[in-house]
Parts: sequence; structure tokens; C-alpha cells
Amino acid sequence: MVLESANRLTVPGVDIFKAEFPLDISAVKDEQEWATACAELTEASHAPWVLLSASVPYETFLRQVTIACEKGASGVAVGRAVWQEATSLEGEARQQFIAGLATQRMARITSLCDALAKPWTEVYSPAPVDHTWYKNY
Repeated sequence: MVLESANRLTVPGVDIFKAEFPLDISAVKDEQEWATACAELTEASHAPWVLLSASVPYETFLRQVTIACEKGASGVAVGRAVWQEATSLEGEARQQFIAGLATQRMARITSLCDALAKPWTEVYSPAPVDHTWYKNY
């Protein structure tokens, strides 16, 4: 479904495609198959794509990010994989989690994307913008 969505929804003019991991990792444990699915997603998408965390556990998301970026993803749109444990914490404990572990997690994901992700400019070329763009918007 993710591959077909990429093929149908990334028509000319779409600047980015946000995608869940392209297969069910609870059913498919082989990471080589994960890589193949991500490469197929890159081929199907006519726009740069980014991986959504879809609330998978952080360690799982790290593996997904690595494979997705190696196979053509341009980055991530991450949320719950970084901070989901904070919802069960309160007050100072929540603040410490966000300032500590969640911040470290986001830094690690950012480093992976910086090192491995395909630059979106290799896929999408935006039209030039001049300083009066807003007048015709």
C-alpha cells in the first residue's frame, strides 16, 4: 500500500512524501527484505520521501532509519519514537526525560540522517523564488 501510495500521490508539484515503513516488520523480520522494500519505495516515489516513526519503539526506528536512508529516504518525520515514554511521566521526571534521553535520541537520528539520507535536492528542484513572491501568492 505504501508503494502504491507513493506512485499515485507523488505527482509533479508534490515536494515531499511522508511514508510509514513500507512493510509490516512484525511479519517480515529479514532486514534485507526491509532494504528491498525501501529501495522499491524510492523507485516508486517521484518526490523525496521521509520516514514516519509510526510510534514504533526507538531502537526499531533507528534500524528503520538506517535502512531507509541507505536506500533513498531524504530524512524522517519523527515524534513518538523519540518521546513516547514521556506520556507516562509527570512534572520534573517528564522534563528530565525530554531534556535528557529524548534529546539524545533526536541527536542520534539527526546524525544518521546527516550521514546517510539522500539529499532532497537530488530528487526535487524547486522553482526559483524572488523577493516579491508573496505578491502573487
